[in-house]
Amino acid sequence: MSLFNNQNKIIVYTDGGSRGNPGHSAIGVLISPTIFSVTGSWQTTIAIMSLLGWVSLLFVLATTRKQPNPDVVDAVVKAMQAGAGSLTFGKALALPQTWIATFVMVCNAWGLYCIYNLVPPYLAAPAPMGVGLGPATSGAISVAVTVVGLFAMIIGGVFFDKVFKGKAIPAIAIGFVLSGLFTYFILFPSVYGSMPMLVICLLIAGWGIPFMNPSISAFVAMNYPPMMLGRMIGWIFGIGTFGGALGLYLGGNSIGATGSFKTAITMITLAAIVGLILSFFLKPRQK
Repeated sequence: MSLFNNQNKIIVYTDGGSRGNPGHSAIGVLISPTIFSVTGSWQTTIAIMSLLGWVSLLFVLATTRKQPNPDVVDAVVKAMQAGAGSLTFGKALALPQTWIATFVMVCNAWGLYCIYNLVPPYLAAPAPMGVGLGPATSGAISVAVTVVGLFAMIIGGVFFDKVFKGKAIPAIAIGFVLSGLFTYFILFPSVYGSMPMLVICLLIAGWGIPFMNPSISAFVAMNYPPMMLGRMIGWIFGIGTFGGALGLYLGGNSIGATGSFKTAITMITLAAIVGLILSFFLKPRQK
């Protein structure tokens, strides 16, 4: 969620509380301004939006009460232990590929969080600080940017399976190029001065980051033994998510210090460049 204060008016944008599902993000972007307009309080809006998380928790508790078959569990555990070999979690953390994948996720999250949370206020803010579209138009464009990410994840999975036959680097590289390049384009007057050009650039930028996510997940799944797969996904994606928080923190500070979104938007592109370079070092683990 991002807040932008303009002449005692607070514009609220939310990504729906879900980093990995643009569909949920679209729902959050769509309904949170309506809730805010009715309640007039961003605290109340956040509290109401959080109810979806509590409902999800109840579903999890309800669906996980049944104990699994002990025979099946024993068979799965033995198979996973056999596949782990001599690689332990500690040894996995010492692998260069683990840290490369982690920092790729840092750059990925930086782009995702900042595109969803800093770009909408940039579009809404009055010129010369922002584009000056206002909250209504900015919100509509933001919904489109998040919805396109849902389709990008689906196409990204097909791309990984069918086009590059299990190679993760191409989709990751393409995603960073698209998001980094087209996010930077929206800083140019020739782009944001033309609504069709602006929308096209934003849709492509919103496509890039989710497009690579299936390939990153598949890379982790294919290069670590099943016995520690949960811990490795938790490590790589969990540490990587801090990149999003760091991007928002530094971006917000730069906006406050300069009165402009230029530095914050530029940092999205710089993170994409770093992620692009790192992606070429994502090599399969030697067995």
